Amino acid sequence: MTGEAGVKTQGIRAVLVAVTLAFAVGGCQPDTGTPGDRESRRPGPGPVGAGVVIGAQVILGRSDKAAIVLHVLIGYPGGVLAKLSANVREPIPDGRRWIEELRSQERAGGFRIAFDYDEPSEPLPLSTPRPTHDPIWRQEMGSGSDVAHDSWLWIYPYPPDGQLVVSCSWTDRGIDQTTTRLEVPRAGEVEARTVRLWEGW
Repeated sequence: MTGEAGVKTQGIRAVLVAVTLAFAVGGCQPDTGTPGDRESRRPGPGPVGAGVVIGAQVILGRSDKAAIVLHVLIGYPGGVLAKLSANVREPIPDGRRWIEELRSQERAGGFRIAFDYDEPSEPLPLSTPRPTHDPIWRQEMGSGSDVAHDSWLWIYPYPPDGQLVVSCSWTDRGIDQTTTRLEVPRAGEVEARTVRLWEGW
C-alpha cells in the first residue's frame, strides 16, 4: 500500500486561540558551511509572547506502515511554530534507528519534509541545512517513544500571502511525496492577535 500522494488543500480557519509556549530557542541543525552561509540561513528570533493557533490536526502523509502528522501551527509576527510527528505502526525500540530514519542524509527513502510559500519544495532530511531562500526552518526540540517522534519546528518568516505549502515523503515506510497547501491568517491579523506578555507593565 502506498502513501496518499498528490496535492491536498486544507482550508484552516480555526478559532484563533492565544497560547503560550515557553522554551529555549536553540537550533538542532549541524553547523555547516561558511560563517556567511550560516548567517544567511539563520531564522531570526524565535517565538516571543503568546502566539495564535492558525491550524491543527493535518495528516500530511499516510500508509499502512506510517503517518506524518502536523498537530498544530502557532503563528507569531516573526514566523510559525509547528509541531510535527513521524508515526509508525510497528514499534522501533532502538532510538538510534529512529534518528537514522529522521535525520540521515544518505538514506534515500528516509523521512523528508519541506516548507514553502508558493510552489512545493523538494523535501529534505531534518538535519539538512535549508537553502538561503525563504522560508528557513530549523528543529527546536524533539522527543518521542518507540512508535512516534515529535519535533517542534520554527519556520521563518511568517507566510507573506496567507499560504504555507508543506511537502513530505517517507518512501521506506510507504509514503510517497505529497504536498499540502495550508491557508493561514494574514500576517497583520497574527500581529494584532499575538499577546505581548508584559506590554504596558
